[in-house]
Order: sequence, then structure tokens, then C-alpha cells
Amino acid sequence: MPEACISMNGTEPGWVFSLEMKNLEKGDQIRIETDMVHMQTFFRMTEDEDVWNRLFAVDTLNSGKRGVFIVNVKRDGRNIFRKKLDIGFSDRVFSSQELRISQSLLERRIEAVSKGGERLRMTLAKSVRSDEIYWDEPFMMPVEGRLSTPFGARRTLNGGYGYIHAGIDLANKLGTPVSAANSGQVVLSEAQSLTGNTIVIDHGLGLLTLYAHLETMSVEKGDFVERGQQIGTMGSTGFSTGSHLHFETQLMGVYIDPYILEEKSLELREYMEREE
Repeated sequence: MPEACISMNGTEPGWVFSLEMKNLEKGDQIRIETDMVHMQTFFRMTEDEDVWNRLFAVDTLNSGKRGVFIVNVKRDGRNIFRKKLDIGFSDRVFSSQELRISQSLLERRIEAVSKGGERLRMTLAKSVRSDEIYWDEPFMMPVEGRLSTPFGARRTLNGGYGYIHAGIDLANKLGTPVSAANSGQVVLSEAQSLTGNTIVIDHGLGLLTLYAHLETMSVEKGDFVERGQQIGTMGSTGFSTGSHLHFETQLMGVYIDPYILEEKSLELREYMEREE
């Protein structure tokens, strides 16, 4: 009979937890019932494994939810297992930020968001799911600077147009060196209307970092970079009101808190290795 438990409990929106299952067989279908958003809910066992592990990143929109999480297993067309697990997420409070900008700048942002070709290339870059881990040292902040916008901030423009800030903004002078937060392969390096000169690095198993509004870029798509290697300089390209780096960290399509990643990198790697 299958077993299921949470191996990484007590986490918060912007971080991750791990589901561990035992006694599964090849062909088993695992279905997750949950009220949490942006979470994969269906898996099929493609080989026999003694223990099956899966990481789930917790979107900021799940803050305050109780985290209903029910695991179901179907084998040979029959439901053989069902268990409700207690996730225990905290109610995380995110800051609010209201910006006043010119109407022309707001219109420019709306136009930038609507550019389909750029959005497609960004989506494809962020969809990379390489099957190996490229790093073994803790993640680092890519630049020195003042935190001007925190992770998960609820931002409004001119009192109406609103969105969630998916990363952190670090402000410093134009030309400040920007480094890779960890080793990985560059999957995007190009100028975009919204994020300006932008680099996306794949660190393996669905873990990505993004560096936006750069003044210059010194790596190209396909390059492998090392932790701490300079990849560009800070700028204010794209939709930006001043020199800063917009830095994002993402796991399996869900944004996670860069500061938590920096603090708990090695713990995360331990759980990622169980998925390989």
C-alpha cells in the first residue's frame, strides 16, 4: 500500500515543500487535490522507484490559505490510496507599493506586456526543465545594492494598474557589476521591451534565475556560467524609472523568495537530489 508524507514542512509562501511517497509501482497515477494555485496536480510513475519525491513551490497567492493537499493514487484503473496531508503554511504579509508615473510611461508598459513574440521567448526560456543540477554551492546575491522593492510586493501604478512583484529590486549606480547567482546555463540573453536587457540562467531541475534592466550583457544564450561570474552591468533599460537590478528566482514555474533561496540553498539541493 502506498505511503505519503511531507518531508519539508512549516514553509511559507515564496518557498517550497517536498512530498515523499513509498510503495508505488510503475504505471501508478498520482493526483493531487488542492486549493493552492500554480501547482502541478497530476503525475504518472514511469519506472519502479523505492521512494518518489516531488518538490512544490508555494505561490505568494497562497498566503493565508490552509493548504488543502490530498494525495490520491490510482493503480490498474482502481483508486487504491487517498490521504489528506497538513502542509502548515504561514500567513505571510507582503508589502504594498504605489507608484506614480507619467501616462506615456504607463502606456509604454502596457504595450510592452502585450508583445507576443517577446513573451513567447521569455515563456520558453522559463519553461526549461533540464534533468541535472548545475550547482553545488549556496546561491548568492548577484549585485550589491539597496533593496528598493521586496519580493511579493503588491504594486499599483497610478492607483489602478496592479500586479505582484515577482522578484526583488536592488538599486545602485549605473554600471555596477552583476554576477551569476550560481552556476548554470544561459537560456535567454536579449533585449525585451518590458524587462530591458535580460538574462535567464537555468540551474537545473526547473530552478531558474532572471536578471533584468541590465545596461550591458556579457554572456549569450548557450553559455555556461560559474557562480560569481560577471554577466553584465546594472542599468535602467526597458520599463524602469532608475538604475537597478530586477532579480527573480523561480522553481518549476513558481516564483520563490531570493533571500530564502540564498539562506536555504543547500537544504533545497538535498531535496532536489532526491528527485533525480
